[in-house]
Amino acid sequence: MKPPIRIFSRRGFIMSSLLGGLIAPFLQPDRVEAAQGYGPPVLITALPIPNAFLENITTTFTKIGDIGHFSVQNPASLVEVTHHGRLYIAALIAGTNRGKFELRVDGVPPKPNTGQAYVDLWELTVNVPLTFSGYWNLSAGDHIVSLWVRTDKGTGTSALMNPGDRDTDAVIIKEYLPFGATYLPSVIK
Repeated sequence: MKPPIRIFSRRGFIMSSLLGGLIAPFLQPDRVEAAQGYGPPVLITALPIPNAFLENITTTFTKIGDIGHFSVQNPASLVEVTHHGRLYIAALIAGTNRGKFELRVDGVPPKPNTGQAYVDLWELTVNVPLTFSGYWNLSAGDHIVSLWVRTDKGTGTSALMNPGDRDTDAVIIKEYLPFGATYLPSVIK
């Protein structure tokens, strides 16, 4: 009796795989390259968040500290500022339920309903990782990003940005250039 024919013998399978890999590119129709993106170019700036501290928190926004400087190339751009890092509040007093953090550029708040994050009562004394973004239309030139804080009611103590001074906490700034602008995308660190 003859042994059964093995369809996938090791040697035959390897040889056909190699041969197929060499011939296949020639048998395919002409490849079409992916279309280039037609969105507006983006300029990106990354800023490390320094460790900064504010002792007393009230119901009025108060600056914890400046994060850094960046430049806007075109006044028609939309600027997105995103906080990737940790925030901290030690205590909330007198019926206060939460602390509200806000990104600002040149001391100006972001567009409504953007650029804000909360640390709630149950998150006190914890390094809370938060990512949040704010949007601005800014003039061309240099600008400063800062972080501000306030309570919803009552007072609080010890607000920190980047507690522990980690080098992984950063603010990313994206400038979305308008269509037709002639600037090249770049990453600035």
